[in-house]
Amino acid sequence: MNYLQYMDYLEKTYEVTLPSLYKQLTKDDMLDMQTGVPNWYQDVFPKLVQNPPFLLVSYEYELYSPDEMIACTKDHLPSQDDGDWFYLKPEYENRLVMFAQCGNGDCYAFYYEHDKHSEPQIVRICHDCESEFVAKNLQEFMVYKMLEVALVGQDSPNIKEYLLAQLRTHSPYLTPVQIERLNDVYQKEPVKNNHGDWVLLNNDEFDTLVDELIPFDKRDETFELYEYE
Repeated sequence: MNYLQYMDYLEKTYEVTLPSLYKQLTKDDMLDMQTGVPNWYQDVFPKLVQNPPFLLVSYEYELYSPDEMIACTKDHLPSQDDGDWFYLKPEYENRLVMFAQCGNGDCYAFYYEHDKHSEPQIVRICHDCESEFVAKNLQEFMVYKMLEVALVGQDSPNIKEYLLAQLRTHSPYLTPVQIERLNDVYQKEPVKNNHGDWVLLNNDEFDTLVDELIPFDKRDETFELYEYE
């Protein structure tokens, strides 16, 4: 199953309208991470990072193939009829559509809290604690992750080069102000933090930019997604 087929599957299965940005990213071939290739980081990443697909350079964000996401959804969003020891509360059934993983067992999902055909919020489905709100919509989630990686950093001194390349490929999906602020951040010289990672932002700078560019009252607000036997 390719991503165009996956979008059709999601909309029919959950009876939702996916974000227009998600559809555009699919049409622009921005969701193909070429996963499933042996030695991916050594052989595939150096080629992809020249023209980064969606959030290739980020923190706790992994975009799997459609078939992998379907399998992951079954694990993370079981219904009571599945007979598992935990299951979704009734108010969340068919309201969550997973679109990425975090690499630690958590996942990101579109959350249609009220209207299944309006722009969904972005939530993090946590496997060992309460889930949490992340962003107002997919576009602001993208900006949040593009700022977050500058705060958390990477172990590569090439982080500045990588992020500028990513800004170039992501600019069609950003506002002029967002592009300007991100470019200002990415032009800074990276410094090593206490963990040995190369970073471009400190906590105060990150918080200021998030509040300016993508304010969201519910960010970090938590909620219990599951019922337990």
